[in-house]
Amino acid sequence: MEQVVGAVDAVAVALCPFGFEYLHSQVAVLSESVGFAPDQLRYCLSLFAAYPLALVFRLLPVGLKHWFSFVVGVLMAQFVLGSQWIHSLITSTVTYAIVAAAPSAYSPQLVFAFNMSYMSASHLYRIYVDYLGWSLDFTGPQMLLVIKLTSFAYNCYDGTDAKLTTNPTNSQLAKVYASRRSLAISALPSLVEFYGYAYCFTTFLAGPAFEYREYIDAVTCRHFKASAKTTTSCFVSALSKLVLGLGCMAAMATFGSSFNLHTTLHATFPTVFHQWGAIYIALLVTRCKYYFAWKVAEGSTVLSGFGFEGFTKDGHVKGWNAVSNVDILGFEFGQSIRDLSRAWNKGTQAWLQRYVYERMGNSLLATYFVSAIWHGFYPGYYLFFLSGTLTTYSFRHYILTNLGTVPLPTAVNRLARSVLRPYALESKTKKTLYDIVGTLATALTINYLAVAFVSLSWEESVFGWKSLAFVGHVGLVAAYIALSVLPRKKLKLTSIIMPTLLEQYPALSVIYPFEWENKYEFTWENEFCKDTMTHIIALCAVYCVLCLGGREVMKKFSPFGLTSALALWNLGLAVFSTIGSIRTVPFLLNSLFTRGVYHNVCSEAFPHYGRGPVGLWVTLFIFSKIPELVDTMFIVLRKKPLIFLHWYHHITVLMFCWHAYANLSPMGLFFVAMNYTVHAVMYFYYFLAAIGIRAPWAKFVTVIQLTQMVVGVAVSVAGVYYIRSGAPCLLDRENLKWAIIMYSSYFALFLKFFIERYFLKKTTTPVAKKTV
Repeated sequence: MEQVVGAVDAVAVALCPFGFEYLHSQVAVLSESVGFAPDQLRYCLSLFAAYPLALVFRLLPVGLKHWFSFVVGVLMAQFVLGSQWIHSLITSTVTYAIVAAAPSAYSPQLVFAFNMSYMSASHLYRIYVDYLGWSLDFTGPQMLLVIKLTSFAYNCYDGTDAKLTTNPTNSQLAKVYASRRSLAISALPSLVEFYGYAYCFTTFLAGPAFEYREYIDAVTCRHFKASAKTTTSCFVSALSKLVLGLGCMAAMATFGSSFNLHTTLHATFPTVFHQWGAIYIALLVTRCKYYFAWKVAEGSTVLSGFGFEGFTKDGHVKGWNAVSNVDILGFEFGQSIRDLSRAWNKGTQAWLQRYVYERMGNSLLATYFVSAIWHGFYPGYYLFFLSGTLTTYSFRHYILTNLGTVPLPTAVNRLARSVLRPYALESKTKKTLYDIVGTLATALTINYLAVAFVSLSWEESVFGWKSLAFVGHVGLVAAYIALSVLPRKKLKLTSIIMPTLLEQYPALSVIYPFEWENKYEFTWENEFCKDTMTHIIALCAVYCVLCLGGREVMKKFSPFGLTSALALWNLGLAVFSTIGSIRTVPFLLNSLFTRGVYHNVCSEAFPHYGRGPVGLWVTLFIFSKIPELVDTMFIVLRKKPLIFLHWYHHITVLMFCWHAYANLSPMGLFFVAMNYTVHAVMYFYYFLAAIGIRAPWAKFVTVIQLTQMVVGVAVSVAGVYYIRSGAPCLLDRENLKWAIIMYSSYFALFLKFFIERYFLKKTTTPVAKKTV
């Protein structure tokens, strides 16, 4: 094998006209500064470089787009992978040759067998040379390429399959045929078009691995013509995915060293709850690595023009999620294993569904087996997948036949839905409890099984499960047996409820509003803000005088302790902000999901400003900006440094919020929801610091503060765009100017603070107070 690899490597070196030695040396220097391994840093830089390249790609004519995608993709592969890029060229070229020359009836099977065999050999070689290692090599991109190449072969075959033109009476089969027709390739593309798809520079390293039809439709703008409407929605979607990816990167960088799964499994904990909590956080941090890569790559892919979902009946853009690779909320708050599988690595799940499950007689076992081989040959993968295939529809049938056909977690989910759900629908309280328990049970199950998936080795996987007393396996079997003997209740469907974001993710509404919150209607609050704007300006002036004067007065006194008072103050604001976040964030997400960005920026604000739980907590948010000035009192009395960012923030946010509420600015809900969420994290951090616990996530708090500023500027710029484009928009122009100036200045100040605190100084100090 060494001789074969050496020969291939020699050819690969010859096919690398650009050695990138200078860039590699600069990356090596940079990696020492930021603490990233050089190979990982090259990978990250390539993901970010795809964004400006995507803007160039959009401007090119169709013919040049294929060449650009191909050439840039190859150069990016060589920069990141070095000579190992040759494996992608070998497999893609052989695939094209098989599809072009072999009989169409056999070409997809030949392509599938060739690529899976090549992939398997690659996995085995990696285990041989770097067992349990985390160095970056070609196997990751090659796994994505396998999806593309095998899908391409089947799509070409479907373009010649006569039976797809028939209309089967079976409704499920009819859907399958319709799907295959929509993805079929009727004529073999040119080699440049094929390579442009295989090496598409935004997807080669981290996905998403989508169909050839999606690629060619986007390149030719088949589904839409470039316009201000589609361009703006595309940019907003790409930016949101980038921001989300950066947030996951920040979480990974902040918590990665503190919550490592290997260390966590070998640590001792005072209680089982501490143990499970630590394991969950460690696995969440691990998932953030995937979330970061997928979301950043997804953003540049959307920016290139891929992922368009079409228009609504009234002409609005539905969205740009057709190439989405992960639904983070859907995975973290899924209520069943099926929900999780549909939300995680969606490109791979679609490939397994279309080209393994449906082509192999709807066999879940075959699908799990192919998925395991595709991932590699570490024992942990097989322990993970085999642990899910311990039973059938009937546990007794499994005992008799010893042949599982349905994964055990899936069987438990199905039983719980058929046995328990009819009882849960009897009342809102029962349904809420059912949703919460289902979400928690699913999260515990997948995180328990994932211990083996992440641990990789047999010894570490078994040790991890043993440290948890194999509670996952025992619990699943016990749940299956218990649900099998419970009596069933027939369910009468009386209505059809339209799906919303809250129904898809019920865990987002774990705390339902009280009746007095539902009855809230504002009466005097809006007029009061209009009439007292000058009073607020005067209050801010008095506040500034007290800040400066108080600091001078305190020079004559010793600092006050106020530790208990400060802890209670921060805890109270943390609880207040958490409740406010729960009341406003799900509403905003649901509104964005159902109405789009435009209506949330420009439409009437009254429904969510002055009525019901959201209206109440928006009002409380506005008026809470006055008591928040007490923050400064603690700083002055305790003789702590009073930086410009602190008092500048307090006066500007108070005046801005007061003015926005007085004028019912529609986009205010964005700022309220973000501020509540960030403050919930920030004040809880301050509470822990006040009682003597130094949480290791000060940098993360500042990162989400910066992220909030970026989103604030983006929302404000969207408002400017809608106004300048002539669209009806109820935004107050004066308040919009305030928003742009304020958020831009906040971003500059927080960025300056972040750089000075965490990069120019070696010592760590508390995070900046605070955000808007």
